[in-house]
Amino acid sequence: MAQMLTMEELFEAKERYPEADVVLYINTLAEEKAYSDCICTSANAPKIIEAMDADTILFGPDYNLAKYVEKLTSKRVVPVPEYGLCPTHHQISVDDLLEGKKEHPKAEVVVHPECVPGIQEMADHIASTSGMVRHCKEAKWDEFLI
Repeated sequence: MAQMLTMEELFEAKERYPEADVVLYINTLAEEKAYSDCICTSANAPKIIEAMDADTILFGPDYNLAKYVEKLTSKRVVPVPEYGLCPTHHQISVDDLLEGKKEHPKAEVVVHPECVPGIQEMADHIASTSGMVRHCKEAKWDEFLI
């Protein structure tokens, strides 16, 4: 995922949105991180973005995480690059999840915010890895689709 965002794309976005703050996901190359206003994890992204001064946030490199965070904050979150993604999370399809739910109808669906929006919409809980572990330990469910 880190290689999804190039310096050129970051500079072009900063030029298009000069009023925006830049928040980059921890899985970003160091060169691009040097030009950000803040770095975040999936666990703290909503809190970090909400705390930024600007109303518009350039967020990279994961589109799905950007859109998830935008729903949880009062900010306009612009994904940079426009369609950056985590290749692993992008491989999980709605059909895969439907098949899993068919095989495990009583399982709670717990997903990362880097999953595509269709997967997020089907989830019972969305969290970072540490949030998933905490949630599953405390949940009343006996079975999970992760």
